[in-house]
Amino acid sequence: MDERREKQTTGETTHKSPRDRIARGLKIWMLILLGQSVLIAGQNWRYFNGVSLVAYASWLLALVVGGMACCIIESDKQGRRWMKIWLWGGLLVFVMIVLLSMRYPSREHARRIICRSQLGDLARAMYVYAHDDGGYCPEGEHWGEALVSETDMSGRLLFCPSDDQPEGNGDVRVTSYALNAEAEGKVLNDLPGDMILFFEAELDEQDRVAWIANHAENVFEVQGEPWRAVSLYGGAELVSFRHYLHSRGVHCVRVDGEVLNAEDPLALRWYVDKERELDEATAALVAENLERPRGVLREMRNKAYLKIAGWLVGPYVVWGLVTLLLRMRQRQRRETQKG
Repeated sequence: MDERREKQTTGETTHKSPRDRIARGLKIWMLILLGQSVLIAGQNWRYFNGVSLVAYASWLLALVVGGMACCIIESDKQGRRWMKIWLWGGLLVFVMIVLLSMRYPSREHARRIICRSQLGDLARAMYVYAHDDGGYCPEGEHWGEALVSETDMSGRLLFCPSDDQPEGNGDVRVTSYALNAEAEGKVLNDLPGDMILFFEAELDEQDRVAWIANHAENVFEVQGEPWRAVSLYGGAELVSFRHYLHSRGVHCVRVDGEVLNAEDPLALRWYVDKERELDEATAALVAENLERPRGVLREMRNKAYLKIAGWLVGPYVVWGLVTLLLRMRQRQRRETQKG
């Protein structure tokens, strides 16, 4: 029987130095933080991108390293036992980081990059078309077919990788991007460079069916695909906010070819006339649609603040309760030994 057990059986107490007590408290706190962080990551993995994943992984690894350092400071058998726990915790963190990097957020982040690239390709294809057609942009209802047929552009570029429209045989898909109606039929070089040319657009199911029915004569075949397509054109009322949570903005491309990730579509230039602004109805519609993802982001931020507060306060509460229970148990042992 070791010295500690002998002291316990004889009723003597082992006194730890303040340094060991602080180290024990810190390692318990960091272990609770690690567990909470893993749980929160599992609940919010859909909103990770490359930068946030690296930051979160650094935070978890810092917890593991800090906990191992506390175990080293507390140099006794119990400290060595906690060291094993922290080593297994570090392995769990590593596995979780690998799994998170393979899940949906990384794929969605890659899709958003492809989406931005496709908008740049559309702008370049528009310049090629205008160069071969006297400098004019195509009409809105024919722009997709015109770019595909006249510039040998792939029809897949008309659709965002995250587009979930049906792709069955004979299905008609509305293009994921819309041509700014202000640019249709105009000389491309006469348009202001900072005006929006193409942008991410979206119709709900009812409006999509109505759009296809109203533009049935403009449906065109996409080479190599079983489905057909119809071009979408219009203004800011068609802006899509479906992917706002992942990219924190709306993808669009200007006449000068610059691809933007616009946080506020209302601040963009939609008309040739610089002084012209969106009408009240359109501006109200865009603001209402924009408020939905922003409201979700605010709710996520508030929840994050509450969780951080729980991280800071919760471990101290748990530590205090555990310490209280241990002291009560020691007092009972002393009373029984005295009795």
